[in-house]
Amino acid sequence: MQGTRRTRMEWRGGLATPRRNRFFHGKMMDVYHFELETAYGIAMRRLLNRMVVGTGVVCGLDVVQGDDPCTVIVTSGVAIDGWGREIIVPADSAPVAIPAALIDRVCAEEPEADTSAGPRRRPDHEDDPCVTVTLCYQECDGDPVAVLAGDCSTATPCAPGAIREQYSIGFEPGCADPVEVSCRFPDVLRHGEIDYGALARWVTRECPDPPRDPCVPLANLRLRRDDDGCVIQDVDIEIRPVVFGNAVLFDILTRIVEESRPDNGRRR
Repeated sequence: MQGTRRTRMEWRGGLATPRRNRFFHGKMMDVYHFELETAYGIAMRRLLNRMVVGTGVVCGLDVVQGDDPCTVIVTSGVAIDGWGREIIVPADSAPVAIPAALIDRVCAEEPEADTSAGPRRRPDHEDDPCVTVTLCYQECDGDPVAVLAGDCSTATPCAPGAIREQYSIGFEPGCADPVEVSCRFPDVLRHGEIDYGALARWVTRECPDPPRDPCVPLANLRLRRDDDGCVIQDVDIEIRPVVFGNAVLFDILTRIVEESRPDNGRRR
């Protein structure tokens, strides 16, 4: 977020003391100060997204097979990536093909046999080649406009006038791990009441670091090679992280209250 006289959003999701623009009468607003003003609001919003709201799929973004072999379509939806950036897919994507080199790579890999504890029964399709569909945040310059008065380093007659916040759909070798659903602070309840001390000690731990890869995993694809080429055996969307918004949390709490009632089979 720094330059000679520029501040560009090179956001990585880490912690840093904010730098906010200070206005006063007669101050000359140049590119640096306008970008500083914009960068402050964006950075603080993304920090709250990552640390308070959470990362993952907010809504939509289903992964379905395309008409052509080994292609997928991601439906419209919203997600927040690992650095707190919003990803908006406004309409169903065009069919995206799994790269042939990746298919050859994962299909050529043989799982290592574990004979230390004797034969082990694997779930169906566990030995099948697998790739993970990911959704990534992507910025693209657009809307070129004329440069009416450039600085010393500007010699081009036009420059991008806007930054388009777009997305990209990618594929990674292997399967993403299932989402951990166990309670992260199991000792928070004591005798039917919240142990505030346990909660305070858990929150007081170090703030979580942003991931190196901020992309959001959407689905695991089990593949199979046959005479006709590649075939998608299964699409597993249950591995995707989910953002628990207020509406979702309210529904979950309502269900918990209903299940805890002695007369939960009857509704008033």
